[in-house]
Amino acid sequence: MATDSDNFASNDIANWTSSTAFRMAISGGVFNANASGDPALERRNTLTPGGPQFSQCTIKVFDTVADMGIGPAVRITTGADTCYWFLHNTVNEYRLVRMSAGSIAASLGSYTAGTPAVNDIMLVTANGSSLSCSVNGVERITASDATLASGGVGVRSLISSVVAAVDDWSGGDLATTIPLWWF
Repeated sequence: MATDSDNFASNDIANWTSSTAFRMAISGGVFNANASGDPALERRNTLTPGGPQFSQCTIKVFDTVADMGIGPAVRITTGADTCYWFLHNTVNEYRLVRMSAGSIAASLGSYTAGTPAVNDIMLVTANGSSLSCSVNGVERITASDATLASGGVGVRSLISSVVAAVDDWSGGDLATTIPLWWF
């Protein structure tokens, strides 16, 4: 079972590969989104997870504009802005979407009963056609979609002029049970 993590303390982006023309940046110990309003999808290049996989990160700064945000991604297609992306996109909504060539191809679910906050831990898992999203260890969104069967794991962002950032990323092959210490 291959997993990896990054707390971004070294400001080294060498273990990340961009699937878009724009890059995220590592500075100040966090992974910062591109502040130009352009999309960025970063795949952890030290991993080639199998079918069941997960991606998790801690939100440090978040955007408050609809359909914009930052969050973990799974089944990232190399060289294309295609993946399942779990994002917070307003001050009170989390969403799971399937991205295809940089556009939202399908909205797979949302959770609006809570307010995103700094240090929220966002987790997305993909196991077969089953997708699950959790916030701070509580499952909030489940969906079924078989469009993307494999790919990498990482982080995706699309933000307005506001800076968005994540920290403490982990991802890789999904165990049949995720240890509670990861939450």
